[in-house]
Amino acid sequence: MIFNLQNQVVALFRSKLAGVIKTPDTSIISGPPADTPRPMIAVYGGNFQILSKAGDFSSSQPRPREIAEEFPVDQGTPAGPYNLSKIPLTGTAIGQLTYNKGSLNERSRLILEKADFTIDYSGGSVTLLVDAKGASVLRVTYSFPATFFSEDFQQDFFIETLGPDMEVVEKIASLASTILFTNYDELIAGFNTTNPTQYSTADYLSEHRLGRLNWVDGQTVYAGNDSSVKMKFSVSSQIIHIRQTVSGFGLIEKVHSPGSSATPGINIEPGLG
Repeated sequence: MIFNLQNQVVALFRSKLAGVIKTPDTSIISGPPADTPRPMIAVYGGNFQILSKAGDFSSSQPRPREIAEEFPVDQGTPAGPYNLSKIPLTGTAIGQLTYNKGSLNERSRLILEKADFTIDYSGGSVTLLVDAKGASVLRVTYSFPATFFSEDFQQDFFIETLGPDMEVVEKIASLASTILFTNYDELIAGFNTTNPTQYSTADYLSEHRLGRLNWVDGQTVYAGNDSSVKMKFSVSSQIIHIRQTVSGFGLIEKVHSPGSSATPGINIEPGLG
């Protein structure tokens, strides 16, 4: 259920340990370590369990479901359009432009519908009205109507380092854990937003969300030419079961008494109902 995290951690280790491991693309693998060829780092998931009484059991009625999507800003045509995966409910969208993402000079700018961007509600796309030249990422948060049910689960997650020299094996294990936790926020954001785990068919979508990763314990094995340090983590996650297409659903924009003016918000006059 966290295969996406497994691959992200492997990509992170291959990038950050390139100066320590000579052949990171082949020595750092996704999946349990094979007998041959033997990797130096193996990253893989284990058993998972559904947490009892920890889900959202209101699944029969459609409700607004919030989603956040990120798009790299096209410097050739920074205004877009940028295609959303869902059709937003009117008035629920808010945007954010991020500049110099990932650097010490990173900054963000809040943008609003109508003033800073428009939405094509028939096609589900966003077009910017503000100058986005130089921006790195556009993030759009909005709600769409859906019937959904969520369940919490926990899954084991392993990072195993192997080799004939325990001093080297321990060094790589220590560095791997340091890299993991000093890039913690980026991994969570990558799993949930930048590269989300979503599986769909027709009108149905299952979405996996990552909550927290905790270091549980570890095991050291001295075995001649095949020593290892196996670190065990527990990943708190959530799977959301969604039926996407819901007709005849909208948000209440105005409430007014019969005969009163239909101004925005609530306009109820005593005696008029």
